[in-house]
Amino acid sequence: MATTSDVAGRLGVTPSTVRNYTRAFADYLSPGARPDQGQRTFTDRDIRVLQAAKSFLDQGQTYAQVGDNLAASDLEDLPPVSEPEPSTSTALVPLATIQALTQRHDQELARVLEERDELLQEVRELHHRIGELEAQARPWWRRLLGR
Repeated sequence: MATTSDVAGRLGVTPSTVRNYTRAFADYLSPGARPDQGQRTFTDRDIRVLQAAKSFLDQGQTYAQVGDNLAASDLEDLPPVSEPEPSTSTALVPLATIQALTQRHDQELARVLEERDELLQEVRELHHRIGELEAQARPWWRRLLGR
């Protein structure tokens, strides 16, 4: 007997997908695979049925078409389910690659921070210059009256 997570791993899908399949194709599964409550348990036959359903869906068939194909199939003669191919996304990245990327990112960060500091200095200088210009632009009568 297998759990939902076990079946998901064998089919290469998520546990949620397995639950969706069991609702959609419940007529072709054992009672343990489609309980109203509690944990599902799957027989080898259930797993083969779900694999066949997944295969039909992967070919672009609708759930209704898959149901028709399962109804027309000899479910006792379905081939055994093989383990899914390992995903390349789980491959390990060499340490040297990570170190090189880290060094490049650190250099880029240092460059960006230096540029930011230069821009902040320019902003301070511009604020100072604006203050000087505002002082020069006081109305003539304020300058005359000293206000």
